[in-house]
Amino acid sequence: MHIAACRTCFLPGEDWAFRSMAGVFARIRNAQLDQQNLKKRFEKLVSAVITLLVLTALLVAHPVGSVEYAPGCSTTCGNVTIQYPFGFTEGCGLPQYRLNCTNDTDLVQRYASNPVLLLSTLSGQYQVLTVTPSSLIISARANLRASVNGSATSANGSGLVQYEMNIVSFEIAETSPFVISEENIMFGYGCNVTASFTLEDGAGADGSVGSCTNGCDLDSSNPPYCDIYPCCGKNMTTNHKKIGINVTHHIVNPFNPPLEMGYASIIYPKTYFTPDRDGFGLGSWGMKLLWYSAGSCNNNIGICSDNSQCFDVSHVLYGGGHSCKCNEGFEGDGYRNGTGCFDVNECGISPVSNACAAQAICTNTPGAYKCSCPSGFIGDGYKYGTSCSRHDNRVAMIAGTSSASLFFFLAGVGVIVWWCRMQKRRKMQRLTRRNIRALGKMKSFFSSLSQGNHTVTLYTLKELEKATKNFSEDLKLGAGGFGTVYKGTLDNGLEVAIKKTNQVDMNGSQQFLNEVSVLSQVNHRNLVRLHGCCLEIEIPMLVYEYVTNGDLSQHLQGERAGLHLNWEKRLQIAMETAEALRYLHSAANPPIYHRDMKTSNILLDDNFSVKVADFGISRLVKPDATHVSTAVQGTPGYLDPEYFHSYHLTDKSDVYSFGIVLLELITSLKPLDFAREAEHINLAAMALPFIRKGNVEAIIDPQLIDEDVSDLEKIMKEIQGVAELASHCLANHRQDRPSMKVVVAELFAIKGIEQRAGFYGSDMEQEMVSMIDDFTPNSTSSSSVSQVTRHSVIF
Repeated sequence: MHIAACRTCFLPGEDWAFRSMAGVFARIRNAQLDQQNLKKRFEKLVSAVITLLVLTALLVAHPVGSVEYAPGCSTTCGNVTIQYPFGFTEGCGLPQYRLNCTNDTDLVQRYASNPVLLLSTLSGQYQVLTVTPSSLIISARANLRASVNGSATSANGSGLVQYEMNIVSFEIAETSPFVISEENIMFGYGCNVTASFTLEDGAGADGSVGSCTNGCDLDSSNPPYCDIYPCCGKNMTTNHKKIGINVTHHIVNPFNPPLEMGYASIIYPKTYFTPDRDGFGLGSWGMKLLWYSAGSCNNNIGICSDNSQCFDVSHVLYGGGHSCKCNEGFEGDGYRNGTGCFDVNECGISPVSNACAAQAICTNTPGAYKCSCPSGFIGDGYKYGTSCSRHDNRVAMIAGTSSASLFFFLAGVGVIVWWCRMQKRRKMQRLTRRNIRALGKMKSFFSSLSQGNHTVTLYTLKELEKATKNFSEDLKLGAGGFGTVYKGTLDNGLEVAIKKTNQVDMNGSQQFLNEVSVLSQVNHRNLVRLHGCCLEIEIPMLVYEYVTNGDLSQHLQGERAGLHLNWEKRLQIAMETAEALRYLHSAANPPIYHRDMKTSNILLDDNFSVKVADFGISRLVKPDATHVSTAVQGTPGYLDPEYFHSYHLTDKSDVYSFGIVLLELITSLKPLDFAREAEHINLAAMALPFIRKGNVEAIIDPQLIDEDVSDLEKIMKEIQGVAELASHCLANHRQDRPSMKVVVAELFAIKGIEQRAGFYGSDMEQEMVSMIDDFTPNSTSSSSVSQVTRHSVIF
């Protein structure tokens, strides 16, 4: 109640008492007001202190000079992704971590990347390949390779010359947050190369740190990342900011220095790659740089984000630094001004979710997860713990439900299997009809399988899968550009070779049609026989007779165990191969150009009798045609150079390829071998000068004329004759090459006649054809499928 309202409560004689009481109340009220003012002042003081503390925390969390990512800051340059504190432009990241993302035309062409991410150093700009939370990889091939370029610096009395290249260096500023990682390797590459390295750092570690030298042999002492050329490596002992590279090449022929004899570089082994033996000095590699933030963790409190830890980084030469790393269960760059650290949903990661039992519930927690059992189950929820099991006994209900589910599941599976089989059967029928339509021009060939002595069978896919054990790798005989060949055994015990085409396109179909077209026209003891085909797949499969003893290339290169081919067998192989080609050119109707004659297409049986194979790119020719204009196809090393330049395929193109086969029979060398010296890579280019100079002994396979060979003089005469025949077959112009008729006659003359005539002019060619006619014991009867003329020679 208000005091003024109570005045009437007192008697008039008691007014003094009222005044005394009013004074008391006034003093009490003033005291209360003072207390309220004091409370307000205290609250303001507390608020000011709190504000000061918050501002202090913010200053610590955002140190002076720190720059957060502004809106719109890019974090990718091409296929490289960066994170804080890196940036491309002002306001993005910290200045000392600034990288250059550029579309400059010259740099894009130089590094084959658009755009290009570059790091600037005291020694130049380097392409950045990868950025991680603790390191970055820069390209080292272009800017950090010291190569020998053939400038002689010294010579000694023996005529040996030493070549040296100026030092290539790499240098980072002292204030830069980058150092060269000690995980890099100081690396020398090439024959007779000495690589020297000099480390020059502001911390006082000046001078050479050693060198390494290569010989010319690959052995177990080479580092594991050396492939086909000798190399040496030396580990870096610590992290540095500057390095010099020097390479020296010695013991070189001064009259014929190679274009590039070796190089030295710094490589991070995990990035080193060279393509193949043709790629000396090619490939790519990088150098690893470590990066860190300046100062220790104690001096940078608050720079790392929540759920991360700060780690001090110590470098022997450059003092300390620090880096931020997210705790386990979190992802991000770890920096408060970067992406920070965000929780990983472990329940969405398959290996982790598998840790929970099948019935358990996975619940994600900050930095972790937990497994729990649902209602009605007991256990810890973990697969390898107590798992989850029902608390009450409902075995009967579970059994009934499971049985019903299993029944419906099996019924569903049965329906699906039936449907898939029906679809597969319909697809096979559809493909068979389509392929038969594609083979329309050979309809009579497939519809009259019983005519003549050449029968062809249509096999089902199931038969061939059974014959090859579902095309087992153990039964693979070989693989080529157009298919893989498997060995198979049919139900009747017949061993066959099954060619399965790799190319499911028009090229594969054309190869199949072409091979069937050719093989349906021929019948000769030295040509591989076609048993049949399968039309139930996109690209049909061909089934040939199985030739047991591999191909000629395997025997010449020692890839098959067994007796070495002596000269008598080699000459017999040459004669039978030549007779097969003569048949294709002159007796087949229409004539056929093989187009891919090589030793790997000459198959041998147990008696080393020849079976010429692979007619995938052969061409049927009109009888009166002089050539076929067609795109160049064939195998490098065997290709007719005139065909290569003119696109005119003739019978003399096969003659040229056969000439290469003759050289292989004499030398046992490959037609192309990049392990040989540059001028001897091509077998024809290597052998013909020796043959024309009469020095055939220089190229003969030593095993043909070793001390154990009897009748050496006769063998040498035959080899000399075959070498001269090969020389004529390899003439640059087709009109200077003999026909296969003449080649067959020449080989027979070498085998049976000591003095033989040359083969220039049509009269002499007719004479040699007559020689074959006189040698032939009988002629072979013709059939409706293929026809062998009376000029076929049966050995």
